[in-house]
This record gives sequence, C-alpha cells and structure tokens, in this order.
Amino acid sequence: MTEALAMDLWTVFRSTAAKSPTQVAVETGEGDLTFAEVVESAERLATRFRFLGIEPGSVVHLALPNGPEFLPVFLALRSMDVVVGLVSARYRDAELRAVTARMPPHAFVTSSRMIGVLERAIDVAKTHPLATGADESELEVAVLRDAPVDRTGVEGLALVKFTSGSSGAPKGVGLTEQNLLAEALNLVGTLGITATDRILAPVPVSHSYGFDLALLPVVLTGARAVLRRSFIPREVLRDLAHPDTSVFLGVPSMYRILSETDPSAVPDLSHVRYMLSCTAPLLPSLVQQCYERLGVPVCQHYGSSETGAATNHRPADVLARPGSVGLALHGVEVRILDDRGLPLPPGQEGEIAISSRAVARGYVTDEPQHANEAFVPGQDGTVEYRTGDLGVIDEDGFVYWQGRGDQVINVGGLKVYPSEVVQVLERCPSVSEARVFSAHDHSGEEVVHAAVTIRQSTREQDILAFCRRHLADYKVPRVIEIVESMTTPEAEKMSDLTGETS
Repeated sequence: MTEALAMDLWTVFRSTAAKSPTQVAVETGEGDLTFAEVVESAERLATRFRFLGIEPGSVVHLALPNGPEFLPVFLALRSMDVVVGLVSARYRDAELRAVTARMPPHAFVTSSRMIGVLERAIDVAKTHPLATGADESELEVAVLRDAPVDRTGVEGLALVKFTSGSSGAPKGVGLTEQNLLAEALNLVGTLGITATDRILAPVPVSHSYGFDLALLPVVLTGARAVLRRSFIPREVLRDLAHPDTSVFLGVPSMYRILSETDPSAVPDLSHVRYMLSCTAPLLPSLVQQCYERLGVPVCQHYGSSETGAATNHRPADVLARPGSVGLALHGVEVRILDDRGLPLPPGQEGEIAISSRAVARGYVTDEPQHANEAFVPGQDGTVEYRTGDLGVIDEDGFVYWQGRGDQVINVGGLKVYPSEVVQVLERCPSVSEARVFSAHDHSGEEVVHAAVTIRQSTREQDILAFCRRHLADYKVPRVIEIVESMTTPEAEKMSDLTGETS
C-alpha cells in the first residue's frame, strides 16, 4: 500500500473504486453513492469546472456541509490539479471575509443555501448552479470578481486547511498530495481500516478531524463513510447499532450527551472497534461514565491541522490510562522538548513535537516568521512540528497532553492548567460543561475565569465552594459565569483547548 505515496489522490481513488465499483463509498441522509458513482460524478463535475474557467493551479474554496456532494467535488478539483481550501459551511460574513483575505480563491464551491451569505460577505462576480445530476443539484460555484492570477506560494499543494489556533486569525496550512496520502497510510496502519469498515461521522468533514478520518480511509482502502449533518443522539445510537459500524468519530460534548442516555436505549456496541474523541480534552471522569453507560471505551485522538493525526489511544489501555491521548500512530514520532529544543526523558514535561511525512511544510498565508519556524524539515521527507502544546511521555510511550503552553495561566508565578480546572468543574453535580480561560483583575494580575453550562439550578457561589474543596486556592476561578450555551463569546475563549485533528 505504501506505493500510493508515489501516486496522486485521484489515481488512488480510481484504483480503489475499480476493485469494488458497486460498493457504497458515501452514505448520507440525502442519498448514497457507490464508488463507481463517485468517479462518474467527479468526472462530470471536472468538465463543468473547466467550462467555468477553473484552471490547474488555481485555488478553489470548498464550503459544503456533510453530504453526498463533498467527496466527488473534492476529487473533481484534485483531478484538475486545483488547490482546495477547506472552509466550514457554518462560516458567516466575518469568517468568510477573513479566509478570503488571507487566501483569495478563484471561486467557492458551496450549497445554494449558503450562496446568499457568501454574496453578502465577499465580492462575487457571478454564480453558476451545478445541476448536472441529482447528487449535485444543490451545488453552486461562486466566481470572485477579482480572482487572483498570481499563484505564488501554492505551487504543488493539494489542500489548504484553515486553523485559528490561539491567535484567532485563520492560518492556512498547506498540504501536498504526499502529505495526505501519508496521513491516510498512518491512520489505516494504526486503526487497521479495510474495505469492510463503516466509519460513522456526525462531525463536519470540512474540519481536519472529519476530513482525515472519514474521507481519506475511503480513498485509500474502500471503506464506507457514513456522513451525518448533525448530531442527533437517537439517530446516532441507531447508526452505531448497525452491525457493520466499526469506527465512530465523536467529540467530548457528544460523549457527554451519550453518557446521559437512558440505559435501556443503548444498543449492543461490542462490534464498534473504535469510539474516537478529538478537538478538546476528554476528561477521565467522562471516559468512565461512557464506559459504564455504553459498554465500550472511548479513545482520545490527538493531532492538529498542521500535523494530521498524531496519537491514538488503544481500547485495551483506555481504562488503565484514562488521562492519556495514547501512543504515536504508525509512521509518526512524538518527542517532548525542553526550552532549547532538546529531547527530554520520559516523565518530564515539555513541548510536544510531532514528526512524520504527513506534517505540513508550513503556513501558506502571510504569518510572522516565528510561526513557520515551528516546522523543522527532517530526513526522508519528514517534517517536525513544534506544537506549542505541553505534555509528558511515560516509559511505555503513552503521551499525556497537559495544555497549551501559551494558555497556561500564570497566577502570581504559579502555573494553572485550564484542563485541570475544567476537569474539577465538570465533576460538580450541577455543571454540564465548562471552559476556563485567563483574565486580568483590576491590578492587571492574571487570574482564572470560567464559563459553565448547568444541568440544574445553582448559584455561582455553590460552584465556587465545590472548586475550593478540590483545588488549591490559586486555581479556583475568580469568576464563574453561568451561560446558556458554549457558543457565547465568553465560553468560546477557550474553545481551542487542544490541537484540532485532525
């Protein structure tokens, strides 16, 4: 399978499709596509894109929700050697303007439902419907008025992932076809994915986690991706009960809801090989709750848009090491470095550095020089990325994520890790979900603040009293704001507690 690294994604997919043309590649609520139908749709779309003036080497942003159109559109653009920018279909005016300013595309491919938002946000010259088949009936191509002709900086790229990280500004991570195929090989080699696997993804495939784990294995192995546009617990449990479902892509908030499901409604999930969690810390208490309710261990998955998948927990080790994010994936090396960039021995905390062929060469948007200095070229086509995350590796190679180095809160010279405070807050009986972030008091000193959603009526003072029983005084939040949802600005200040994956 390693010979795939010498090929391109479109060639690899066509080879995979030729082995099982009638097998379903993508299953969605709007319809299913077999491998042969994906090939046919991609070829038809490529013809239409050429007619609309999209040329090899140009940049096209793909802003689609989970649906049958996503994979054919992506493959059509790659078959034309077009650089694809992954853009969330949930973005609105400000976010679309920011992404367009950082990396101007020739066009957007989006849904008819999003086209109005796009036209309000940026200068669209013309829109073109893609009504070339039932599976593409909702697609629109929006061509920008001042489409760029200078393609400096994107030569040789296949995909650009946009990540805000801790800076807030969208940074474009440039990935080659070899990066993506190496990522696919790392995942397949670690998780043992084959053509018989059914990967359930209620997470967006426009996000690095969903794209890498739901779609890349389909391209490489012929596995089936089951894409859902939203997380509806009843429907997810029904999907999980399907005897062929073997991999589930979730996030902590989903597992929190599933852990509270009526036990009589939980099906037998013994056939599910991996219940994965990513994008935020998975607290040990939640791991235990899920095991008691669902009967299967939830494995933390760790990585970033810059690195792809880096580590994955093994089901057999989860309960014994609930605070770990697992072992390095096949083809990936994880090291812990000190302030001078030198490797630290097991058990010592330092910066997490990830090296593999899947790691990007750098950012393709205009970033400060120090940003690209985090990417260090290695030997044999690998790159090491200094993540800015703090962590520890134990004697057996298990990685423990401790928090963001730039988000550690310095309270009077003492370190406070937000994840530790979150863990205590979410053990409080009245708290459903928590976010912890840094703030400054009237004297300018750094202090701990928190935002929580609650499951039952309570007061800030009661939650603070709980924290004081379980945390050192300097770790206790100075303020706890009770919010209705974690989509409020206060709550979102710590929405990127850990690297995204991937």
